[in-house]
Amino acid sequence: MYKKMSLFLGINLLVSFAGTLFQMNILWRIFTNHEQLQTIVLVLSSSFILQSIFSLVAGVIADSYPKKRLLLISIVSFILVVIGVYFIKFDSARIIFYLIFSAISTLFQRGIITLVVSALSTNEYIKYDSISVLSTQVTAVLNNILAGLIITFLGLNYIYLLVFLLFILSLFVTYFFIPNEKKQEIKKKENTFPLSFIKEKILSDKKIIIFMILLFFLNLDYGYIPNVLPFFMLQSTKSLSPLFLSLLKSSTNIGESLASIVIIRFSKKVSQMTKIGLLGSAFCFIFLPMINKFIFVTFLVLLFYGFFDTFTQPLFSYFVSSIDSSVRGRIIGVIDCVVYIAAPIGMILGNAVSHFGLIPLGAAIATVFLLTYLILVQTKIYRNIDLEANNESE
Repeated sequence: MYKKMSLFLGINLLVSFAGTLFQMNILWRIFTNHEQLQTIVLVLSSSFILQSIFSLVAGVIADSYPKKRLLLISIVSFILVVIGVYFIKFDSARIIFYLIFSAISTLFQRGIITLVVSALSTNEYIKYDSISVLSTQVTAVLNNILAGLIITFLGLNYIYLLVFLLFILSLFVTYFFIPNEKKQEIKKKENTFPLSFIKEKILSDKKIIIFMILLFFLNLDYGYIPNVLPFFMLQSTKSLSPLFLSLLKSSTNIGESLASIVIIRFSKKVSQMTKIGLLGSAFCFIFLPMINKFIFVTFLVLLFYGFFDTFTQPLFSYFVSSIDSSVRGRIIGVIDCVVYIAAPIGMILGNAVSHFGLIPLGAAIATVFLLTYLILVQTKIYRNIDLEANNESE
């Protein structure tokens, strides 16, 4: 089990590290060229909308083809995009490549999730996901700081070289070390996405519908907080520095890393951890109006948000592992479609509310978390999930 986990973690971290470097590079170029938050919002919103549409296709592909092949195709596509961006250096092309990169990321993530969850039990997957979050966030801290340092002291072109080398390494590891699926595991599956599938497998399943509602509301915040809020804070504190932006983004990652240590220990307390996470996340943004007076509060808000937000991760892990493996890719595809639609809505609404000041913005963000909490505690399906208690009763 641990050998499998280490291998999956390794490839996921390599791709995540390279992808974050690449995307931050593109966004920083666009932000410095235009110096308008609205431009960033439009690019990111377009990215999420594209991912929303493509997630349905990616779900079908993940259910229909060998997962290793999907990973290899995705990584090769990443490499081609990086090469394209390096040689075509005007903003409109960068935006197009950024969107293509986002679509490829959707395919890669669908492939890696379905591969991992099919190889591990529910408890193993939740544990894997907790370790994955910890590893990813620790890596992201280093990633953000490294990106800021490279952009500040060496130049943006060095980012491309590092990203290219990381993807080449990812390709090597995937090709030689990720095992091929057994022949009996690769079944000929329905490769279409008819409305009847959505009606029979999703709309008729209360567990899925409620989960989609929870994720929709949460992703109004998740779309805005990690993607747009750091740029807004950058403007509010009048500090246009890539290193400062890197530190802001790292604050969330540090919080998530610390929380992941707790999650690894208490991941089976699914509902309890989720409730704490939602209430804690809401509480953090009460202090958002203070960032203009005390710059360190800027980092603390994001750090504690990252900490509490990570407590909701076991719920997602539990849900994914509970889906029938034969339709897992397509169901996750539909859910991601909803999620990716919510994210740009959250970014646009958050950007609009931010024009009225920090108090309304903080209140709006906190309200979304509180509303999600109220929905969770009102549902019998998700309010009392305790895998530890279930194991003891068995």
